[in-house]
Amino acid sequence: VAEAHDSLQKALKDHSKSVRCIAAEALGKYGDQQDVENAVDTLISLSDQKKEGVYVAMLALNGLDKLGSEKVARVQDQIAKLPLKNNQLDRRLQSYVPRLIERLQEQHKVD
Repeated sequence: VAEAHDSLQKALKDHSKSVRCIAAEALGKYGDQQDVENAVDTLISLSDQKKEGVYVAMLALNGLDKLGSEKVARVQDQIAKLPLKNNQLDRRLQSYVPRLIERLQEQHKVD
């Protein structure tokens, strides 16, 4: 990641939301504290399924999950406010995001 650091930072502003999610996950896992903060901010901003769509939200929420409790702690309140339902989705897809949000809330509790 060190060799690709500048490219990953640039990718956080890419037009593709998927590219931003992947870059944020890499920087969040392997970057310095500032990279982690930027990564978490990027991922939480892409986690609303009503604004960003279910696939982007799933990618962003999975990215947050992979970063771990310590890194995700500061956005727990924002995670709790994410919409759980999107009735415009095919019924099959409606449970994916709520399960990820529930996992983030349960697995990454900060006591």
